Amino acid sequence: MIPPEAVNLEHLSRLLDDAVIDWTVNGERTLYVTGLQTPLWLEHDAETDRVMLRTYWPVRPETDDIVALRLANHCNASLVMVQFWFDAATRRFFGQYVLGCRDGLDRRLFIRSLRQFAEIFAIAARDYDEDDALCEQLDAPESAPD
Repeated sequence: MIPPEAVNLEHLSRLLDDAVIDWTVNGERTLYVTGLQTPLWLEHDAETDRVMLRTYWPVRPETDDIVALRLANHCNASLVMVQFWFDAATRRFFGQYVLGCRDGLDRRLFIRSLRQFAEIFAIAARDYDEDDALCEQLDAPESAPD
């Protein structure tokens, strides 16, 4: 168990290295993790004692907003763990999961959560997009999604 005061990006990045998961630094509080089924951003917020996992998939420009919103609602009703939403301004289908670390962070749970989050988001993009709302591939991310 990592004590609460030791939970930081440096420690989390060492855990990623130990688990052979690729990552790069993406800002002061964010790592961009690429060694999983779906790339994701990992952000540590020391003020709220939480680690946030977030990713997105681009939505086709021609997709009606209602179709993308229905996809997010369907995923939220059918899949556990990940909170899904559609942002019309950026044309992105997002997924997010928050790990609390106020009482510390279990190393195995952290790595398991990363893998499970990436897998569930990949399932949503691959198996739940019946209306073909999502683009075929990810765009090149430059920074963490807002």
